[in-house]
Amino acid sequence: MTMGLSFMFQAVGDGAEKLGNALTQSKVKTPDILHYLWVVEVPGIADPGGHKTFLLTTVYDESFEAYISDLVQADYENTGGLFFDGAAKSIVGLQDMVPVHEHLSEFVHFIAQHDLTQTNPAGKFTAFYPWTVALIHAKLGPHQAPAVEE
Repeated sequence: MTMGLSFMFQAVGDGAEKLGNALTQSKVKTPDILHYLWVVEVPGIADPGGHKTFLLTTVYDESFEAYISDLVQADYENTGGLFFDGAAKSIVGLQDMVPVHEHLSEFVHFIAQHDLTQTNPAGKFTAFYPWTVALIHAKLGPHQAPAVEE
């Protein structure tokens, strides 16, 4: 079942960019579940000096816990945790969860607590098609993600 994720967080420095890279880096094999990813800075929030608030929005098509766990596991299998650990070091509330794979249940809980679709839903999330990404790729053939410019 397709679900939305709207993760709001504060970061110092390049934490938001690192989190975005953790989920989109074309050099890292990720589970066949991610539909899209959008990370935007949220304006008008009085952040402490050096901090910025961001909203990461995506859609996934497996259980929430499995989705987050699969992405973290893929990062550790492919990069030794380079992306998620790098992001967690810069995101307020996650610094004590590094390495992330050793604090996975805490990490999943933190994401859930900051996921506006779970904590502050504005309405039902509606999917306009019943298929998962894995099924679409199985029927249409493999998809090559566009290269991420560095």
